[in-house]
Amino acid sequence: LADGQQAVLIEPGSWGNIAGKPWTRRSASLALRSGRPPSQTRRPTPLRIQGVGHGSQQCTHDVSLPISLTRLDGTLAEGTFTTPIVNDDKSDLPALLGLKSIIDRRAILDCTTLQLHFLGPGDPVLTLPPGSESFQLVQAPSGHLMLPCCNYPASARPQSHDTADL
Repeated sequence: LADGQQAVLIEPGSWGNIAGKPWTRRSASLALRSGRPPSQTRRPTPLRIQGVGHGSQQCTHDVSLPISLTRLDGTLAEGTFTTPIVNDDKSDLPALLGLKSIIDRRAILDCTTLQLHFLGPGDPVLTLPPGSESFQLVQAPSGHLMLPCCNYPASARPQSHDTADL
């Protein structure tokens, strides 16, 4: 962040977590200073990625980093962030929290308040204001969330243009 804080980028456009080596090293250093050791393991097979960073890249290791998150009430939540590491010492790639982790943690991303909510057990109660519109997303074979956008009615004539402007 601009003030020097280490942060994870919320990236539902990426199926999995990923992080650049410099970001990982700085996070590991900060964790070690607080007495929380990270761990690293070799991946059984390298992960090839593209679309983040520079061209096609390879991840040969995963890292598990201790993290400490501040809840809205000011208390801390301790945990770990596990991710493949991009093998590039000069990569400016931050850590990305991918869609799989977001789904696994039952997260709700509130784009109005800019808050991320990890749900506890049970079903949430969500009350939408009148006039709200909801759309079902589907997962692509890659795991990414997709909003189908060409579900035209049987007649070829356009219906209404007053909703769903993206």
